[in-house]
Amino acid sequence: MTKVTIEDISRQTGLSRGTVSRALNDRPDISQQTKQRVLEACKTLNYVPSYAARSLATGRTFAVTVLIPDLNSGFTRDLLHGVLSRAGQAQYLVSVIELGSDSNEARDRLRMLSGERIDGLVVAADLDAETAARVAETLGNRPIASTHRIPNIAADVLAPDYREAGRLLARELAGCGGPTALLVCAECASSRALSTGFRDILPTAEIVEVRRADDLGALLSTRLAGARGIATGGEKIAAGLYCALLGSGKVPGRDIAVACFGDGAALERMRPAVTVVDPVGAEVGRRAMDVILQRLGKMRHDAPEFTEVAPVVRSNASSRLG
Repeated sequence: MTKVTIEDISRQTGLSRGTVSRALNDRPDISQQTKQRVLEACKTLNYVPSYAARSLATGRTFAVTVLIPDLNSGFTRDLLHGVLSRAGQAQYLVSVIELGSDSNEARDRLRMLSGERIDGLVVAADLDAETAARVAETLGNRPIASTHRIPNIAADVLAPDYREAGRLLARELAGCGGPTALLVCAECASSRALSTGFRDILPTAEIVEVRRADDLGALLSTRLAGARGIATGGEKIAAGLYCALLGSGKVPGRDIAVACFGDGAALERMRPAVTVVDPVGAEVGRRAMDVILQRLGKMRHDAPEFTEVAPVVRSNASSRLG
């Protein structure tokens, strides 16, 4: 089979070879309509771009790396889907480095990160100062988009609006009619924002921080007397809560209202069904990748920004007592 070239795309679209080339390289001087026209022609002709040729013409590698803590989090998996989706549209390759929970192990794994091989970096992990310094040294002035503020690095930050998520959880429980509402979450910075939002709506709510989902059994025996509504932060705590509730004979939606913040796809499979406030990780990932592309394409010259992405409520089954 004869290899399809830019000349073939040019003939198919009626555009000049230079315009086709600039469209394929996602240049800002080419309109979205023209880019779409070129992409449709590429699909029709089964055109496969040469990354070597594009790199030579633009000085880019057309690759990005994503740093993640691990793949156990639904938010992380959703974020990766979002990055991959937007990167695929721009014909970028994506590599992933899983840092793990140990700082020393994370710094060892960062040796795989090479600034010469990538155009930008998406950070979905909370980096300490030493790890951040290594990232800054490796990346130089390449664009970075992160879900957390990074010590001494000017990165665009795109994060779930945790305070608004707390408000949404509280609103789901506000009508449960009981004297007590309880928020159970992990010990971390995002949980503090979640707690603040929860108390914006329910000022007298009790906040309990736990280190492990296994601690929920003891929690239920001491904290839930009289409570009619409970909210959780994170899928692991939600799963542990459900097991503990059902083990104690309490049925979510019948005996107690439940709302959970976390990955919608995972939590919506729980039975009885649970109300989910989803941090929309895929949307965060798409926006993070888009910011990097805008910086690379010189479409943005402003200072890095902090952007909060609004969560959404996916269902309302067990936050309503029947």
